[in-house]
Amino acid sequence: MRNSKPILIILIFISSISIYFHYLNFQSFKIQGEFLEDIRNNSYTDKDYDFIKKINYNYPTLNQTAIPIKAITGHYYLGIDSIQKGLDLLNAGVKDNPFLNYSEGILADYYYSINELDSFNKYTRKIIKEIPNSPVHYVLFSKLLMMEGKVDSVLITFESTMRNQKIKDYQTWKVFLAAMKEKYNQVDSVKVINYAREAKEIFPDNEEIKILADYILFSEENIKQSQKIYDEGIITYNSNKELGIKQINEALDLYPNNELALKNIIKAYFYNEEWGKVISSYKKYTQNLVGIDFESVFFYAASLMNLGEKSSSCGVFKYLVENNYTIPQDIKSQCLIQ
Repeated sequence: MRNSKPILIILIFISSISIYFHYLNFQSFKIQGEFLEDIRNNSYTDKDYDFIKKINYNYPTLNQTAIPIKAITGHYYLGIDSIQKGLDLLNAGVKDNPFLNYSEGILADYYYSINELDSFNKYTRKIIKEIPNSPVHYVLFSKLLMMEGKVDSVLITFESTMRNQKIKDYQTWKVFLAAMKEKYNQVDSVKVINYAREAKEIFPDNEEIKILADYILFSEENIKQSQKIYDEGIITYNSNKELGIKQINEALDLYPNNELALKNIIKAYFYNEEWGKVISSYKKYTQNLVGIDFESVFFYAASLMNLGEKSSSCGVFKYLVENNYTIPQDIKSQCLIQ
């Protein structure tokens, strides 16, 4: 009996330690979802200080996806301008998982933001060497290459990164297009132009990708000039329809993907009862743009009807009704649409 008492004390002690560490794991687990959400959205600047200082980054040292909790916490501290505390934790995070390069990526981005280019260079070259297929690392490395004037290397690195992406990453394409928009004539321009077209197909609803791709396909200068002439044309149309239409067409000559110009040239021709021009403009519209507004579709269908192409127009009107677009009752009657 005398020997059993020390053993019991040891067992109680070990159990207490086990319970304590289970408690720490549970407390950490409760905020891991918030960590993942902030990492996904790159949101580190709006955290409450009380939340940050309560984070236990010593146990466990890694989150569910093996990211060092010290690095996540350090990023939070950078976000509230506690710079030295943030840097200390990020550097400590390197030791907790030296293979992921998570801390190094944040450090590279931070040093770029404060224009400490030697440190930016050091960390960026490390992360791209060790994990070359990461979209985040590609973004940082592209910035470094552009600073060094190595436009051809941006293209080569983009192709290498993209080949290994199972899911196309928006940021990779955005950075590539932004880097190429004024420099693509320094590399294989045909290849870059094809990538610009591909980007619009991959991300048809992304306005940033669309405009960056179009800067390559039509030039930034042409697009801005097109918008200026279009704006003038809309103002002119109210007092001089013929001249206004002429200016809108000039805008489209410079930039055929000017969506507002395409919509309004169709509308202008329709109200001028120039049915043939409505149809030809609409066909140009569908050739250049992915998403077509229903009002333009209606003008197209009505123009077909006015030219006697009843069968074709009724098919389009039926499509509009199926998509909950309201059309006049007399057209429904003519086309036998319920």
